[in-house]
Amino acid sequence: MRVSGGPKATGDTPVEFHGRSTRYGRLTMARRAAPLPRSLAQAFKAARGQLQRELEPHGVHAGQDYLLEVLWEEDGLGVGAIAERLGIEAPTVVRTVQRMEASGLVRRVRDPHDRRRARVVLTDRGRAVEPAVRRALDAVTRSATRGFSAQERDTLRELLERVRTNLR
Repeated sequence: MRVSGGPKATGDTPVEFHGRSTRYGRLTMARRAAPLPRSLAQAFKAARGQLQRELEPHGVHAGQDYLLEVLWEEDGLGVGAIAERLGIEAPTVVRTVQRMEASGLVRRVRDPHDRRRARVVLTDRGRAVEPAVRRALDAVTRSATRGFSAQERDTLRELLERVRTNLR
């Protein structure tokens, strides 16, 4: 077997793979940290999975918590305002609102000042899930930062914010 044009893998012969020597032609990631984008994606996937499990009993899906938090802060915003606050595209907000409307968390109402526009408002159910959603977010945060000091948690948040800013 040839890997990246390197020598044939036989016995204890090291094989070159993307500039790294590996035994038996197999990569061992333990020798080198994963690339940052992969580490961030894996951490996000794990956190989102746990959040989904925490939210599921309340009929809320991971990702909808973002929109709910915006509306808990200021109910009755338009799709464009929600998209701007979340830093996402308006069509993404429209699809999320449609799913949330179907599950009874929000409803769309016509803007009284501009009948062409709609406002997204929380339903009673959308307001009622707030404590459960906040508990779920806290639970995931506690799990993700288990064993971290308060200073390490603050540093992690600061570093992640810097990474986000750098990638804009």
